[in-house]
Amino acid sequence: MKEVVREPRIHFYQVPRLGSYLAIRLEYNSCLSVEAYNDGVRDSLGCREKLREQDEAKREHEEKERDRKEECEGNEQEYVHDDGNWQDITVKPFTTTKVQYVVCLNTLGQDREFSAEQIRYALDTVRLYRDEWERIEVENLSKDINRKLDNMDAERTYREVHEPMDASEAEKKAEEAVSLQEQ
Repeated sequence: MKEVVREPRIHFYQVPRLGSYLAIRLEYNSCLSVEAYNDGVRDSLGCREKLREQDEAKREHEEKERDRKEECEGNEQEYVHDDGNWQDITVKPFTTTKVQYVVCLNTLGQDREFSAEQIRYALDTVRLYRDEWERIEVENLSKDINRKLDNMDAERTYREVHEPMDASEAEKKAEEAVSLQEQ
């Protein structure tokens, strides 16, 4: 709408100032939610397990290939290495929700319209904001998920290695305390 001064739907609280108004929709896919975090942790754990299984299968395949190579050399046959057919295991994209904002610009009081170049620049800037916003959110969520997985690994290591040692140490101190009281 180019002319808003005479538009009956527009209410001015002060004297109208001549100028232009530009509103640009800023819509992006946000992955910062509890659902996306939980899904990402589950998916990452599943991928780690699948990668572990695939590595084991690759080791078995390489052992079979070594045996087959030795067999071919013993029978003086030509050996052709089979690389195997392994699927790429990657985490799926994060769960997202659409977030919408409006970027508003005006030239009120300047009595001028936005030029085509200024509008194009504003649109490009909003697109850049959107892309960077999505990239930063994905990067931050990935860091959070990796931190959670590292903490889970550290906790598992503690339970497997250090907890039994701590329990035996606590029992030893309790026995010493009881033996001191009995004396």
